[in-house]
Amino acid sequence: MPIRALFAVLAATVVACSDATGPVPVVSVTLNQSSLRLSSGEQVTLTATALGKKDKVLLNRRFTWSSANPTIAAVDSTGKVVGGFVTGSADLQTTITATSEEQSVTIPVVVEPSPPTALTFGVTSFTLAHGQQAILTPTVTDARGNTLTGRAINYRVSDTTIARVVGDVVSTGAFLGTTDRTTLVTANAGNATAQFTVSVAPTTVQSLSISAGSGFVAVAGQRQLRATAFSPFGVEIRGVPTTWLSSTPSVATISTAGLVSALTEGETTVSVVSGTRSASVPLTVNQCGAGPAGAFPIEIRFTAGAGNATISQAFTCAAARIRAAIIGELTPVTYTAFNASGCIAGLTLDETVPGLVIFATIEPIDGPGRVLGSAGPCYIRSGSNLPVVGRMRFDVADLENLITNGSLRDVIMHEMLHVIGIGTIWSTQNLLTGVGSTPRFIGSLATDACLTQHAGDGICTSGVPVEDCVGIAGCGAGTINSHWKEPTFRNELMTGYLNAGINPFSIMTIQSLADLGYMVDATQGDEYSLLPSSSVMLFDASGGTVIAMPEPSKPLGRVDRFGRFTPMAR
Repeated sequence: MPIRALFAVLAATVVACSDATGPVPVVSVTLNQSSLRLSSGEQVTLTATALGKKDKVLLNRRFTWSSANPTIAAVDSTGKVVGGFVTGSADLQTTITATSEEQSVTIPVVVEPSPPTALTFGVTSFTLAHGQQAILTPTVTDARGNTLTGRAINYRVSDTTIARVVGDVVSTGAFLGTTDRTTLVTANAGNATAQFTVSVAPTTVQSLSISAGSGFVAVAGQRQLRATAFSPFGVEIRGVPTTWLSSTPSVATISTAGLVSALTEGETTVSVVSGTRSASVPLTVNQCGAGPAGAFPIEIRFTAGAGNATISQAFTCAAARIRAAIIGELTPVTYTAFNASGCIAGLTLDETVPGLVIFATIEPIDGPGRVLGSAGPCYIRSGSNLPVVGRMRFDVADLENLITNGSLRDVIMHEMLHVIGIGTIWSTQNLLTGVGSTPRFIGSLATDACLTQHAGDGICTSGVPVEDCVGIAGCGAGTINSHWKEPTFRNELMTGYLNAGINPFSIMTIQSLADLGYMVDATQGDEYSLLPSSSVMLFDASGGTVIAMPEPSKPLGRVDRFGRFTPMAR
């Protein structure tokens, strides 16, 4: 080989060797974390790795580190990330970037608000006259003494008759007497806690009011009235001694606790007196305790006899009370030779139904104390989903026992309201949530009535609690997901258990009918409150200790205004 050619080969070989042994370039950079979430002041060290072709790890490569916002999260030359102290109430976010030979990787970093460690108000006590207010100026700080903003402060007042705290405003409660009273207020922001006292002067009764429900009471029935006393600033005063009077005791008497006992048809005026203050309401006593009927017709048709006169009257009165509460018309449904045997065996409908027809069967089933019966809608209207035909079936032996213990009318009305739709079309109207966990009826009108009419603040904030059977022995399919929650609503008519004494037909229940789509008159409800009261005793039709209402039956299908039937999806 010529010498010149040999040199050329040797030169090419040297160049090739130099290329093979030089630095391998960085193709990409990775981090051991894809993201970071830090508490204020928390430190985390990231590890960066340089990769060559085919993701080969390259050793001994230098990295530079940077933060898009070092005040939120800073990073040093070793990859140590330090969360800043976030004084606001919301998370803050930035990014951290690692770079080697013009290749980089960036990850998001979220820094949580700095936790409160101290809460102060600058004062330890307030002394207020009735009607005065105090504005609180809380200061929340973290472990480094940073003042924190936007932090929620919760207040707990040991005696709300003395004072209340809403937001950062202290308002006086109301009580009678001759000396000031003092209550303790405990505040907390996260784990930071502070306390102060509020002393308030007593007040006087400026006015009284009476909660009497619809103002109608059934003959031989009872109605609980509630008197409320107010201070000159409109604050309710609890525990005020009162005297109750009935202008016509031959029509209705009233006890010292405000319990009306109706004796005969007629009218009376009930008054409550405290010192020089008084209030009065008229009461009307009639056979059913019902106000004037609205435009929604309910027809009861007995298929196997109406039982005795007392049973027949219970159906009549239940319909009358519901008709006073539901006042609007519905779309009529015209049936032509319609086979309704799915509802009642052998039944054919050939008529126009303007409101609701209920087929009631009173017959022997299994004797007293076992199966009471069942009730619910058979067919509902297309579009509105409101019932047009329903059924009620009862064991005559159980009804006789209900007459004896005085609960017949409540049971009949409870079951008739299931036919109307309570508990039976909640899901159809998309008003029942949380089935299987914490069921709630989410109709806005019923929820508001619970909050504003029945002292349900803190109970109905996200809907009306529905029975979940938690903590109730023997509670099952006849009760769960179709009634108000018994431990919460106690003696309200539409819980799943019959209670001794009065079972009020509440404004909340009437408004739940409005949520279903009915036009209602909510003033036809009974006086009812969730405020603490004496405990009630549950009883059953056979004289035992407790009975769950029978399982309400669900609709078979929908019918349009021409009576054309579409079965419900199962």
